Amino acid sequence: EAELRTVREAGGIGDIGLSAKTLLREDGQLASAIAGRFGLKLPTGDEDRALGSGEVDVALGVALEKTFGPVRLYFNTGLTIPTGNPFAGTGIDSVPMLSTFLTGEYRLTDRFSILVQLNGITPPVRNTGLDIDQSTFEILAGFNWTLPGLPVVWQAGFMEDLNNTNRTADFALFMSWSIFFGHRTSTLR
Repeated sequence: EAELRTVREAGGIGDIGLSAKTLLREDGQLASAIAGRFGLKLPTGDEDRALGSGEVDVALGVALEKTFGPVRLYFNTGLTIPTGNPFAGTGIDSVPMLSTFLTGEYRLTDRFSILVQLNGITPPVRNTGLDIDQSTFEILAGFNWTLPGLPVVWQAGFMEDLNNTNRTADFALFMSWSIFFGHRTSTLR
């Protein structure tokens, strides 16, 4: 029978996630744009120090996008499938996790927009006896800024959990950088 270990402090590199998304259909007059996504989580973190799961995860997803003038709406959903169970023998099950979000973006200029997003995420484990077995719902508000002359978008904002689980911070700030390949900077929105 396996045992759960307690790790008080650990620092270092965790598991690394890689993903790719491709456009399957352009945004049309009536139909939304559709993109497919594939991702892998590589077990690069030290499992013994609780920096990684020791297993590969596979992710599949779909993204829809529709533009109405300066307003853009997004709907994304994805399923992350663990290929192993790092909790084997403990009674805790590692299960596929569904994540879905709906975003509204308002473009103020060609390079700057504000956005509001609702996130819903199912738990990656069950049978823990804790509230991490519950789904998480969050609201996010922030901005996107496309850097002049570069295929790079800076996104920043804040997140608030809506159902007060212990799975997420009560309040979080975030920042990300995205690089777009295969686009000329003049065509980036």
